[in-house]
Amino acid sequence: MAFSQKRYRKRIIFSKALSAMVMMVLILWVSYGVFYIKDEPIEESYEHKAKPPDSISIIDSAFEGSDRSGKDYEITSKTLLKTGADLYNLDTIAGRYYMSAIAIDLKARTGEMDDGKKTLKLLDDVVVEYSDYILKTNQMDVNLAKMSAKNNNEVSILYHHSNIRADRFEVDTDANTLHFEGHVLAHFKVSDF
Repeated sequence: MAFSQKRYRKRIIFSKALSAMVMMVLILWVSYGVFYIKDEPIEESYEHKAKPPDSISIIDSAFEGSDRSGKDYEITSKTLLKTGADLYNLDTIAGRYYMSAIAIDLKARTGEMDDGKKTLKLLDDVVVEYSDYILKTNQMDVNLAKMSAKNNNEVSILYHHSNIRADRFEVDTDANTLHFEGHVLAHFKVSDF
C-alpha cells in the first residue's frame, strides 16, 4: 500500500505541474494573441470609413463670436463633425445674428464651417428670417467676419404677400444692399408697403 501511495503522490505532483505548464502556455498564448490581434488591421464599418481618422463628433455644439463691427452671432448644430484643424461639418443648423436691435435667424439642414477663415456654407433647406422677411434657398455662403452672404442658387424672398425670386444674390453689409442677379422676378402687393 505504501508503494501505491507514492505512485499516487507522484501522479498528483505530475498533474499539478502539467496543469501549471498548460495554464502558463494558455496565458502566454492569450497574451500573445491579444497583442497580435491589435497589430493586425481591423475591418471598419462603413460609418467609420466615412469619417477622417482624426475626426471628432459632438452633439449639440455652439459657436459664438462677433463680426468686425462687434455685432454678435451664434451658430448651433445638432451634430458636429470636426474634419480638420478649424473645419467642421454641421447638421441641423440654427443661428442668430444681431443687427441693431433686430435678430436675424437662420436655419439649414447641413453645412460646413471654417472657423479659422470665419466662413460658413449653409446647405439644404436654408431659411433666413429678418423681421417680416423670409429668405429661402438651398445654398448660401456666409462670411462671419463681414457678415456678408451670397449664393449662386435660386433664391426667394417673401414679405407678407410680396416676393422676389432670382438665380443668385449677394448681401453687401458695407453698403447695406442686397443684390439680385439673373432672371429676377418680383411680385409686390401694394398693401404690404
